[in-house]
Amino acid sequence: MNTNQDTFDAARLIQWALRPESSPSRSEEYATLLERYLDRHEFREMVTSIASGLGLSVLSGARRGQSLVLVPLPDSVFAVSVGQYRLGSTASEDARLLDGLIQVAIAATVYPKATDLLADPMLVRNPISVDEIELTLRQLVDKLEQAARGQPDPESSTAGIYEAWRVYKNRAAARSTSDHRAASNTTRRMIEYALEYLVKQRCFKRNGSQYIPLFRYTLLVQEFAATRMYAAIQKALRSEPSEVV
Repeated sequence: MNTNQDTFDAARLIQWALRPESSPSRSEEYATLLERYLDRHEFREMVTSIASGLGLSVLSGARRGQSLVLVPLPDSVFAVSVGQYRLGSTASEDARLLDGLIQVAIAATVYPKATDLLADPMLVRNPISVDEIELTLRQLVDKLEQAARGQPDPESSTAGIYEAWRVYKNRAAARSTSDHRAASNTTRRMIEYALEYLVKQRCFKRNGSQYIPLFRYTLLVQEFAATRMYAAIQKALRSEPSEVV
């Protein structure tokens, strides 16, 4: 193997995977390259190597008929910046903290128990709504607030959660503008924005006010679940206030 054509094909597969709107079910070339990735070890290693050189990690768990899922490394040119997440706006530090906390809350709402992440990623998860995510955030805020009374200086591994909590607890859940639209800096509007962003990334499918998690999102959350931040959030949500650290 390792011919110019093989290298070209590996790069083509990565290009397909970088397009969230693409699907092997709608592209014969994508489907063929994915089959080759799944069936041929040498080709799979080449794809992984090229992706790594581009600052991308190929998530395990690829399935026939499902898009290959890539995750940019922190220093990758493909990593999403604040400006790309909120196009046309300059997000404040508080907004960035809340955006991160909301993304964690979405994951915790879809997967309320750690064992949920051990299930087959092809398993269809229950749809979620803005109200449910708001409830998850409020529960988290309440527990962190009670925990902070006995531990004013959180551990460094959870300090970011507490910083976001202090911003969130003082942010209005809903407020209308003069033309009766939800203000962009309210928590509900920020949750809606986060969900719509995930829809564009082919992580969710929207059905009215409900958002249905897709295969791509499951793989991404399984990767994120290994982080200390997610573990701390899970612990906070399921523990008694005195146990939160």
